[in-house]
Amino acid sequence: MFRCTTAHPSTGCYLYLEGQIRAQLLSREQGDYNLSHVQKGDSGRYSCQCYTMSALREWSAVSNTLDLVVRGNTSAHKKGNSV
Repeated sequence: MFRCTTAHPSTGCYLYLEGQIRAQLLSREQGDYNLSHVQKGDSGRYSCQCYTMSALREWSAVSNTLDLVVRGNTSAHKKGNSV
């Protein structure tokens, strides 16, 4: 599991995979992103970045990275970094 959290209650967070152009918007339910049923193509360096949902959008610093290595087609559950 990759955890991306902030202290501010009204935020959105994106999950980035290094080398990819698109980022994935994370659900605000728990601030967790479950990396399950992964394949070798999902390996890489992940990070997240959050922003405030106000008139003036402010961005957090990018989180520390989490390196995911997939060997075969397995399920992986990783504890991640916080912003």
